[in-house]
Amino acid sequence: ITIVGSGFTFTGQEFVESLRFTVPMGVLLISALVSVIFAILSARPTITEKKVSQEGLEKKQSSVLFFGNFVNITLPEFISSLRMLKEDEAMLYDNMTIDLYHLGLVLKKKYILLRYSYNIFMVGLVLCVISFIFIFSYTSKNA
Repeated sequence: ITIVGSGFTFTGQEFVESLRFTVPMGVLLISALVSVIFAILSARPTITEKKVSQEGLEKKQSSVLFFGNFVNITLPEFISSLRMLKEDEAMLYDNMTIDLYHLGLVLKKKYILLRYSYNIFMVGLVLCVISFIFIFSYTSKNA
């Protein structure tokens, strides 16, 4: 990017002469854009619309400890659910286990997206450098 920009600023090159840098810059810009998109997707919060219920707690289908579940219930329902958990130690540990399991699933998705982001950026950077080396070696032989 600096080479292309300096070509316009310092040497007064015409636009046509700087077209040779279009491929490396395009590869770099597109890979950086796609990488940032995957990074944003991994950081974007996901809130479930699932409402926790007494029946769901008893059947071990949901956890009142996960904020995505308890934001959709009223304060008295939340207090009642937590009291029920405090009275039944096994249910408390089951809720903690359910919460940890779902947190692990969320983290798995986020790490997969981050891996894509890193890999795309790395490949784009390598392709950009290779194309620059090719352009410099090709233009130095023809000069």
